[in-house]
This record gives sequence, structure tokens and C-alpha cells, in this order.
Amino acid sequence: MSANLLIPHTRASLAKPPTIVGYAAFRDKNDVLEWHQPVDRWQLLIVAHSGVVSFNGRVVPYGPRAALVLPPRARVRLDRSGFPGYEHIFSWFTLEEGAEDVVALPVVADITPVFDSWETHWSRAFDRVQFTRRAVQAWVWDSLWYVAAGVERIRTNLYVEEAERIVQERLGDKIGILELANELEISHSQLVRLFRAEHGMTIQEYIRVQRAVAAVRLLTTTTKPIKAIAAQVGVPDLQQFSRLVRNATGASPRHLRTERKTFEAHTTLVTEPGVRAEVSKPASKS
Repeated sequence: MSANLLIPHTRASLAKPPTIVGYAAFRDKNDVLEWHQPVDRWQLLIVAHSGVVSFNGRVVPYGPRAALVLPPRARVRLDRSGFPGYEHIFSWFTLEEGAEDVVALPVVADITPVFDSWETHWSRAFDRVQFTRRAVQAWVWDSLWYVAAGVERIRTNLYVEEAERIVQERLGDKIGILELANELEISHSQLVRLFRAEHGMTIQEYIRVQRAVAAVRLLTTTTKPIKAIAAQVGVPDLQQFSRLVRNATGASPRHLRTERKTFEAHTTLVTEPGVRAEVSKPASKS
């Protein structure tokens, strides 16, 4: 399988504030750090440098001013270069398991817009730790909510995640399922089974949904000719393209563009599971 740069996420509940176990700011000169996360502890690591984090075998690059959210039991390695010293702000904490406010916490998140304010808030919280840990707790909780994503970002299988990336990159091309499986170095039947287990739909259905989503986005946010959009999303036959869009949104491509129903169209595609099964299959594409 080719290198996968998609950022992994971990499921967690943020219904209750984290319990702070440890916290510090430190500077070191080692280009490489390796460790295993304790079985019950998360770590929030704020870094000013860039580098690469290896997380349970996944390799993810990060830029300067990033937040690393590392879950329990993870094997972690940081490879850093280009800096005379590496400054970190970190906190160890635990999260209570629950079914409410469940989110996906990314291993790496860009926090450039808030980096300076976070440093200020951390400094103030650290100044108060001799009296109370609640300021640090509030800072960590707020930081986790800032980087959190929807649970749909969590992937249970790396082959499926890689297949999704390939589909997005080649949406305008003919996508053969057998060729896709060969590229991932797994069998056709295994890929089909894994994809259905992850998404509850076939790969062909997933491709049609993604083509419909891309079509709606291009129709409502650009002035490209409809014929060009149809070709770009892999459905060059205008009749098939019209059926794809109509079945997904209830409107023709021309009407959708005229009315600019961006929110309604995207909401329909994303939130109504039944729509996915109704998207028509283009005759000329897999």
C-alpha cells in the first residue's frame, strides 16, 4: 500500500473535563524522541517546531505550531530537525469513557491561528497550579474541543482509508475495483468486504456518492460549464450526470446552479442515509 498521509483520529468522549495527571513546559536538543503512552493516559503536546510523528506505525508530518493528541497505549516517535532546540508544552490526562459528546481527536492538528493565545493561557494556568489544577484542566479541555472533529473521521481500517484517498484523487477517471484492490495489495473480495463493513455500502455506491457531492460543490460554488463539471467528476454523459444530481438533491444541475442551494444540497447528501442508495449508477463508469 502506498504511503498514506491522512491524519489518524481516535474516538473519545469530551462530555466531562479531563483529569489532569501531569503538565510541564520543557526544552531539549534531541532530534528523536520515542516512548509508549501509559495504558490509561492521553497526552496533549504543543510544539513550535516541525517534524514527523510515527503513531502505531502510521507516519504523519506536522508543521510548526501544531498540537499532537496522543491516546493511551500508543507507540510514539518524534523525528525533528532544523532547530537548535525543541520547545514543548504538554499535559498528561485521562478522559472518562462515555456515550455523550463523542468526537474524533486527531493525532496532529494545525493550531497556527491560536498558538500565541494558547501559550499565554498555558502560562497563566501554569502560574496557578500551586493553588489549583482547574486552570490547566480548563485549558486542556478547551484545546481538545478546538481540535476535535466529527466521529465520521475515525477509520477502523487503513485499507479503506487509503481506498477513499485514491477515489478522491481519481474521481474524474474510470475507477476499477479490481485495479484498486491490486494497488492496495489485497484481494478484490477482501476490499469489498472491508468497505461494506466500514461504510455499509459497496465501493461503487461510495464512488457515486462522492461524485454527487463533488458535482453539487462545483455547481454551487463555481461558474464552470455543466459539461466540464460532468467530465471532472467522472460522469461525462450529461443525461447520466443530470440523473446523478437529481437523485441526490431533487433538483436538476441547471436548477441547482440557478438557485445556489448549497446548504440544502450538501445537507441532503451528508445527513440522509437513504439518499446514498438512490444515487444512480453512471453507465460509462465503475
